Amino acid sequence: MNKKAIILLGVMFLLIVGTLGFLIWQKNKSSGSTTQPTGTQPSPATTLPDSPILSGTNTPSTVGTQTVPKDEPVLAPPSGAVQLTNEEVIGAVLFYRGNSIAYLNPAGAFYQSAIKNLGGTVSLGSTREVMVEKRGGISKVLWPTGGNAFIAEFVDNENKKSYAYFNGDTGKYTDLPLQITSLQWLPGGTKIIYVFQSSDGKATLSTANPDSSGYKNLVTLLDPDVEIKASPNGQGLLFYRIRNYGQDNKIVYVTSDGKLFKTVIKDGYNLGVSWAPDSRHFVFGKKNASGDFVLWLGDTAGDPPVSLDMVATPDKATWAQDSSYVMVAGKAVAGRTKATVETVRKIDITTLSSEEFDVGEGVDARELFMTLKEDKLFFKNYNGGQLYYIDIGPGITNPAPTTTTPAPTTIPGTATQPATQTGTQTTPRTNLRSGP
Repeated sequence: MNKKAIILLGVMFLLIVGTLGFLIWQKNKSSGSTTQPTGTQPSPATTLPDSPILSGTNTPSTVGTQTVPKDEPVLAPPSGAVQLTNEEVIGAVLFYRGNSIAYLNPAGAFYQSAIKNLGGTVSLGSTREVMVEKRGGISKVLWPTGGNAFIAEFVDNENKKSYAYFNGDTGKYTDLPLQITSLQWLPGGTKIIYVFQSSDGKATLSTANPDSSGYKNLVTLLDPDVEIKASPNGQGLLFYRIRNYGQDNKIVYVTSDGKLFKTVIKDGYNLGVSWAPDSRHFVFGKKNASGDFVLWLGDTAGDPPVSLDMVATPDKATWAQDSSYVMVAGKAVAGRTKATVETVRKIDITTLSSEEFDVGEGVDARELFMTLKEDKLFFKNYNGGQLYYIDIGPGITNPAPTTTTPAPTTIPGTATQPATQTGTQTTPRTNLRSGP
């Protein structure tokens, strides 16, 4: 045998041996020669924002990372309401893609907490304070649908409201004129709409930038003691009087340009409004013969109002993203009697069928909001001010941004406000609240 044949056979032998060795190594590797310890794989990091605190639709523009432990297998949900905080919360809101909750405490400190779900039970963790200007005495926070800001509402001993604009970019407050008696954000978070009461007692509906600069007068209102609630799509407002001591207190719809008015709730003494995301439906409080406020369902398109048979006010209600149902905390009405223990009901606004949830003893649930999946309901217990939650079911499979149906620009039966109701805002706007 010549040398070339011997060399060729040797090379083939080496290739065969090398190939077999590689296959054996691959088999050992895939069969688990390196074992991953169980229970140590972290879930994707949940991010909590640094200052500036908010941007876009209540989401952070600058973030730091905080890893949250992996969720455990879901067990049976707890019975009744579960307390999440030890101290009072003010203006609690779900934000940053639904992964955390932001709130203020009574001293005005701003906190953010990650939502953890361990074994089917929710808790708050990785709580951190955002170092911004503190304002004590805040009674309510008005959150915009977008932007990096909020409006703080204050109520004095005489039940008079005042407001301050918080700029998340600077971390500072700007006091708004004391003559502003009712205020709402318009969609996008770049404009506000409000009632301005001048020294002669006249009330003007106006719009402005959030710090009240660049204001524009829309129309003078017939009554000075008006509370406004802006629709989610920004095309209209519902308003009612808050110091009317007569037998009837109407709820009126007005387009956001102040040109067209229509009374949508005529009969009875009515107070308070909570809009549905569709900008058509709303719930409101109507006083019954016993002096209690019962929650009713209203419709700006003209369907007659319907009682929801719950002793509650609109701040004890929150809506589904698709406006198909409303969650209400209150006491059931049966004829002229009512239950003594508060419960939460999920009420379908088409069929009026409902599902009831237990919250336990000593609970007065207000300022309700749900997770994006709509499987858990958060609320502030006014008997102490702490944040609680309850499980409300499996929720929706694929949460999506709310799609609203614009309300018509002109509602049937709408009347044009008389020309004599126009006016000019003449009260000096330099009279700002001094803060607490």
